[in-house]
Amino acid sequence: MKYILGVNVGHDAGVALLCDDLLIEAINEERFSRQKGHRGIPYLSVNYIKEKYKISNFDKVVTVSANGKYKTALFSIDKNINLRKRRKQKYFASVLFYKIGLTELYDEVRGFYKYFRGFILHRKISLILGELFPGTPIINLNHHDSHAWTALAFTDDRDGRFIITLDGEGDGESGSISSFQNNKLVRLATTDKKSSLGILYSKVTQLLAMRENEHEFKVMGMAPYARQGSDREPLEYFRKILRVNRKTLSLSSNFDMKFAHLDMLVQNFLNYRFDELALAIQNFTEETVLELLSETINTYDCKKISVSGGVFMNIKMNQRLLETLDLEDFQVTPSCGDESLAIGAAYYGFHATNGFTPRRINDLYLGTEYNNNDIFKCISSIQNQKVSITFFDENLKIEKEIARLLSVGEIVARFNGRMEWGARGLGNRSILANPSIFGIVQKINDSIKCRDFWMPFAPSILLEDSVKYLYNERGYFSPYMALGFHTKLSEQSSMQAAIHPSDKTCRPQMVSYENNSKYYNLIKYFKEITGESVILNTSFNLHGEPIVESPLDAVKTFINSDLKYLAIGDYLLTKVDQVLSGEYQ
Repeated sequence: MKYILGVNVGHDAGVALLCDDLLIEAINEERFSRQKGHRGIPYLSVNYIKEKYKISNFDKVVTVSANGKYKTALFSIDKNINLRKRRKQKYFASVLFYKIGLTELYDEVRGFYKYFRGFILHRKISLILGELFPGTPIINLNHHDSHAWTALAFTDDRDGRFIITLDGEGDGESGSISSFQNNKLVRLATTDKKSSLGILYSKVTQLLAMRENEHEFKVMGMAPYARQGSDREPLEYFRKILRVNRKTLSLSSNFDMKFAHLDMLVQNFLNYRFDELALAIQNFTEETVLELLSETINTYDCKKISVSGGVFMNIKMNQRLLETLDLEDFQVTPSCGDESLAIGAAYYGFHATNGFTPRRINDLYLGTEYNNNDIFKCISSIQNQKVSITFFDENLKIEKEIARLLSVGEIVARFNGRMEWGARGLGNRSILANPSIFGIVQKINDSIKCRDFWMPFAPSILLEDSVKYLYNERGYFSPYMALGFHTKLSEQSSMQAAIHPSDKTCRPQMVSYENNSKYYNLIKYFKEITGESVILNTSFNLHGEPIVESPLDAVKTFINSDLKYLAIGDYLLTKVDQVLSGEYQ
């Protein structure tokens, strides 16, 4: 057996492991460190891989660590560095230079400093990785090439495929167009970082008093609440500063988006409502990416396209692309932000070694797993603390009991099987509820998730019944919550808590027996009781925390929230009183 490890160094750090031509493990460092979007070198993930598979030396290690990320990798070593304070200092310096009319000087000085610092940090990172993987060949992969290889990992039909990537920035680029022909990935076009659509969206997110590189999905969720047409003026402003260059098949801007100053945006958008700005940037993003893909199709006569990179985490934009573009095959890479880079790195490493591509990825259950013995060791310590514990054997399946509880309006956290890789809970580390009860949204928000009131949850639907609830004329299989869909009016009441309250769209997880048999059976039992084969699914975590990884994480989240039920392995934990005490507090 040959082991190839992909490693993402920087924010959303993580690893992915190929054994021969099969991806057997993928995990992000935040699940172990409990630091959301963990920045740095994924030490804990690497050590977990080494211990689980008894690997002393990998056959090859492929890293993705663009110059812009070297500083974040080192921050994980020096715990005394205050990232938030550094960002504030950088912002106020940029505003000061903007006010006194020396913006160009500031950009030049800062650009030179970043180049010099990147060179020094590159040397330091190389030394650190050499110590982490002694005697192992280590190669570094370009950021956007890694996004492209990740896209290829999720399809069998690769030859003749075009891959479009768009994100904030990596290795000085914010986008690329490549083709996979004759078993080779060939770069056709590049968008540099100064014309970054992802950065522009992030700047607007920051302007709306939300965190950039984290809360962009909240802006997307806010957009449908605005009155249609109210975004006309800010939309025209966005069109002036960023556009599609049809000759080069790239994006072009009048100035460097990387150094765009928030103060400038404030002056231009001071008189517009927050929802109007959200609608404007959402509509601008959709029309810009649609134009870029349309021009690519016209130029190269594309029939098959895959998309990857953080911009394509925008499920409403993906919905518009699917509905508009005339393609034989359109694939959205699941959880395609920088958390996916390690997968692309591993796939490239295999291809570079063997000359052909590994097998496609068929599901995302690629993380840690705990058996009933592991779980019992954890939960036994909370017995007699106003928590009752019930064990369900094979004859009395726990999935049936979860379905029964959901049918009567209870909320149940579920921890079962291998942990999902990526940003979404896909049933194994999820909080579940009955989507026909609209009031359950506020209950989950107030007592467990603390999500913003305008944000919808997602439905898990049996694959064969999805046509009952969704308009899906092309029969698109969407198992990873990567696309939005319109819902059918006749079924909206049965899933009202899991769709957008304003435009009635949803980002479904279509569940097949082959992908997750136990979760599939749970929904099927719910259907037998209620007649509906759809349940509400949201990731199992408290607000601002990563999704739970271990039984201890699950129990801590259970006790430190108003959750009443936790189905963990084959055990059902039930709070008999909401007042708890002990080591889990």
